[in-house]
Amino acid sequence: MRILWFTNTPSNYTSATTYQGGGWISSLERRISECSDIELGICFLLNGQPKERKEGNTTYFPIGNPRRGNRLARMRNLMSGPQHADAVILRECLDVVEHFRPDLIHVFGLEDVFGLVAQHTSIPVVIHVQGIIQPIYNALLPPFVSWRSWIYSDLRPNKIKMRFEERRNWRHSCRREKEIFDCVHNYFGRTEWDNMMTELLSPGRIYHHIDEILREEFYPEPERVIPKHPIIVSTLSDSTIKGIDTVLKTALILRESGMNEFRWLVYGASNVPFAEKSTGISPNSVGVEMCGTVNAHTLRESLTTCTVFVHPSYIDNSPNSVCEAQMCSCPVIASNVGGKSSLVRHGIDGYLVPSNAPYETAFYIKKLLDVSLNTSMGIEARQAAMKRHSPEQITKHLLEAYHNLLDSIK
Repeated sequence: MRILWFTNTPSNYTSATTYQGGGWISSLERRISECSDIELGICFLLNGQPKERKEGNTTYFPIGNPRRGNRLARMRNLMSGPQHADAVILRECLDVVEHFRPDLIHVFGLEDVFGLVAQHTSIPVVIHVQGIIQPIYNALLPPFVSWRSWIYSDLRPNKIKMRFEERRNWRHSCRREKEIFDCVHNYFGRTEWDNMMTELLSPGRIYHHIDEILREEFYPEPERVIPKHPIIVSTLSDSTIKGIDTVLKTALILRESGMNEFRWLVYGASNVPFAEKSTGISPNSVGVEMCGTVNAHTLRESLTTCTVFVHPSYIDNSPNSVCEAQMCSCPVIASNVGGKSSLVRHGIDGYLVPSNAPYETAFYIKKLLDVSLNTSMGIEARQAAMKRHSPEQITKHLLEAYHNLLDSIK
């Protein structure tokens, strides 16, 4: 069976030491590449000089990224809009399909143009849902923030131009996603939310539940140590959608309630001036430390020695950062948006709070200072996550889904 993946990351083509998203795809690739009856092709965008490479049963097909490159290329993309780059990438993707001749095409995510190959081939295509652009765009800005205030939050001309382009690209992504939903009718997902959204946006679609294999560093039994002075951990990007403003507001509430000796470590995000400006709160003034991107070993050590993991995003499907915290026996407080209620069981292994809920979040953080409650919830979280993210079961379910999809078209 020849399977062609289209992915938003290079998977195991490169050996990145820090997490940039897509770590679970690398883990899944390692499992699938061990299946002797699978010949795997992986196609992805790559900055720099792409070079096809074969390792074992896997062939990598990197495509040069037309959205990057020299100044002339960037200027052309700016003038012609995102449609030009989409057309270039799609042509390259179809060349890979013609060259590799797969039995099935497996597209990871709706975030790029890859799913549109279904418009140009009779080979069955399945989308592995990651995020869903249209509801994400709906929740992109925090409450009471207008597009105008966001675009003009920094009056430097290059920043204004960058934010106009970013909004344009989001709108284009929404339109492109609608096209993909119209032409693709097979989906892999893992939460009640993505189950609902795919049915809503692609009526009559076929849906298979496939969980995700996490990064291998998080599977060993953790030796968790709850610190004497509270340590809160979050893994967020710089995007407004991830809720860094809620982190700042919650930290201020904790300080004002008399909880002064705590540290809030934020991994991933490093530059959040808009959140600071919109809330009027500086991270340093409320014990929030912007730690930047770290590798899996560093993050695991932090998760096994913290008090609680907080994930306050305004929309998400199944954030792997939540799952990794649970694998480390760490209770999670998460905003009850998107698919997070499929991961966190309120009052059992963590707490779900409304979106933009700094007061509720602060309450549950203080509640989890109870070591006995914290420990029992952490154990429950670990047990549920180990079952959900079993590599053996996920590989088995994925192979069964491949065979079912191919059998359905015979």
